[in-house]
Amino acid sequence: MISDGMFVGLSVLAIVAAANSAYAPVAPAATALVASCVIVTAILVPIVTAWWAKRIGVGSNTAGLT
Repeated sequence: MISDGMFVGLSVLAIVAAANSAYAPVAPAATALVASCVIVTAILVPIVTAWWAKRIGVGSNTAGLT
């Protein structure tokens, strides 16, 4: 899942930089920014979601699904 989002984001940046040369100088910085955002989000979202669920008292299986 992480790789899907990262590759889509990085490929869009490469396409934009190739289509308009004005963006070519900032493409490496934008690539690093997108990659770091994907990684940080992939790490923090499960942690924050579990913390919030515990805080409001949601059980692990509230929908009754097995």
